[in-house]
Amino acid sequence: KNFEGYKRVALWGPGASENALKLSTQLFRRPLSKEQTDALRQASTIALLGPGDVASFTGGLPHVTLVVGDMLNLTAYESLINWHPCNADLL
Repeated sequence: KNFEGYKRVALWGPGASENALKLSTQLFRRPLSKEQTDALRQASTIALLGPGDVASFTGGLPHVTLVVGDMLNLTAYESLINWHPCNADLL
């Protein structure tokens, strides 16, 4: 759940995650590098979360979050992956 501020969330599907994984140790912040911009263009979903919004997706897929603006942002999350073979294959 996103409690305060705005946050952009990008999520890559299993087949389109190669570029995202190459950048897994980088901070995505302004100005974004060309590689970061290219990776975001390949994301399967990009959403903007506002105060009170709730997002649900598997933590087994590559994802990135970016704080939008310069105000306080407070988000809480819990990662749950069940043992269904399709979900376990994403790990």
